[in-house]
Amino acid sequence: MAPLTEETPSKTPNYNTALRDANKLEPAARFVLSNHLLLRQGAQKLAAKDYSQSRQLLTQVETDSPSAVQASLLIAESYRLEQQPEQAKDWFLRTAHHYPYRTQTLSGLFGINCDSSERCCAAILSNWFCKLCRWR
Repeated sequence: MAPLTEETPSKTPNYNTALRDANKLEPAARFVLSNHLLLRQGAQKLAAKDYSQSRQLLTQVETDSPSAVQASLLIAESYRLEQQPEQAKDWFLRTAHHYPYRTQTLSGLFGINCDSSERCCAAILSNWFCKLCRWR
């Protein structure tokens, strides 16, 4: 699968058409595909540095979809890139809180570029590990 931010070589995908066509699918397939399309579209907006539009699309991803962790991490990353470290930290912590047992969460948390504050990274990872330990 192509990276989420990679554009199609000949043209940018028509997400509105794809989302409309997804409505013709069975409910489970529609759920997965429509959320993934929103995730991909939001990731492309993020790559284009359209942070506000990216977040608007990513917040439409349903929290129980397979795309939810990535969407949440991308929202956090959009705030980090926009030099809003407190909002970024809040979203990283929210991700760790809501999805503590998904491997994507751990890899996303370890992939944080903590240029704003090492304490921020320590707090996020500590929160995640504490939640995981309470579960066991």
